[in-house]
Amino acid sequence: MKKWNIIVSCLFAAVALFFFVATFHVQSGVQIEVISGRVVPYVLSVLLFVLSIILILTSVFSKKISEETLRVFTKGNILVPVSMGVFLCYILVIRTLGFYVSTGLFLICTMMLYDRDRDRRSLVKKGLVSIGIPVVIYLLFYRLLRVYLPTGTLF
Repeated sequence: MKKWNIIVSCLFAAVALFFFVATFHVQSGVQIEVISGRVVPYVLSVLLFVLSIILILTSVFSKKISEETLRVFTKGNILVPVSMGVFLCYILVIRTLGFYVSTGLFLICTMMLYDRDRDRRSLVKKGLVSIGIPVVIYLLFYRLLRVYLPTGTLF
């Protein structure tokens, strides 16, 4: 476990450095206020780097943890990689199906994944939520705020 903490921490530190360097190319635009478009990426990349260094230091200087006490892939936490896979599919499908349709599908998939109830009432609730949330987002962003979210090639 100690080895994996160090590997993942180094990976996150590299990602943080990449984003920190990449924010130099962000256009700041008109800087009326103190905070420009670059501040949030700077802060988040520095925070990610600091936290990854803290994890590296605590992994190096901590006591050895036996592998028997920590089971990474158990039946209870297998939902985490499956959820990450569903989220990756959601990101990949947005360009084809559009934001609203893919969001509805993502919501219904994650609700079906985490909720084991398969009765009719539960399925109706999940369906209404997965249709209702994209409708509310559409009304709020597209109609009220005039923010255009990506539409897909199919819808």
